[in-house]
Amino acid sequence: MPKNNQRNLQQDLAYLAGIIDGEGCLTFSIEARNPRNQYPILWITNSNKRLMNFLKKNFGGNIHKYQNNKKWKPAYAWRVCCQKAINLTKQVFPYLIIKKPQAELFIQFGFPENNKKYYSAEKKHLFLTEDTLRKRKELVNKMRRLNKKGYEK
Repeated sequence: MPKNNQRNLQQDLAYLAGIIDGEGCLTFSIEARNPRNQYPILWITNSNKRLMNFLKKNFGGNIHKYQNNKKWKPAYAWRVCCQKAINLTKQVFPYLIIKKPQAELFIQFGFPENNKKYYSAEKKHLFLTEDTLRKRKELVNKMRRLNKKGYEK
């Protein structure tokens, strides 16, 4: 990779870290009906579509549009999940300030590199040991405390 592209990547990662610190959320999705189906999610919500398109173009993921109140302008949620979210979090980690504690938990949560070997043929169950489930539950509870509004470490 040419030097200037590497510099641009580092600048983009630093910019993304700032957006995550201000507008982002690092969380875990655990299905209520099947608690073994778990995955990490990184999302950013903003009303600026140009920002969302920048994120998708440079980091992948998906954009969803929503409008909770007709008096408000539409908002967009950019979202990345699973291993891609963990990899991206590892890349922005050195630049994070506010969300660094959440990022540490997020990275510890882990996600199998090759999902296929962890799913049943029906792709319904993730084969996780009881020990892994227990550790993840602890991480989820810590993350909920950190993400609680008004929480200050």
